[in-house]
Amino acid sequence: MLTHPTVDKLHQLRCTGMAKALAEQLGSCEVEHLSFEERLGLLTDRELTERHSRQLTNRLRRAKLRACPRVPVAGAHSVHRGHRLPPAPWTRQGPRPVTGRRALGA
Repeated sequence: MLTHPTVDKLHQLRCTGMAKALAEQLGSCEVEHLSFEERLGLLTDRELTERHSRQLTNRLRRAKLRACPRVPVAGAHSVHRGHRLPPAPWTRQGPRPVTGRRALGA
């Protein structure tokens, strides 16, 4: 059997998964005991898996998802308004004196 022309034809048909699986099958002695239908089933399963994987990769690339979402931080540059947020009131004050019953330990 001429395998190289067959693999070339599979590449021309854009069945790259099937071509890879055929090359792997020809290099492996484990598939010799399988029938034609079983080997063909393995080839078509591999092609289908490769196509789904390629479609998912393309969709994820087009989605342009961020690796981790950014959480706005107080005082950081506001995305919507283009200005800095005012500081919180408790950051302007100094330390508070401890007074009342809690200070006495009661």
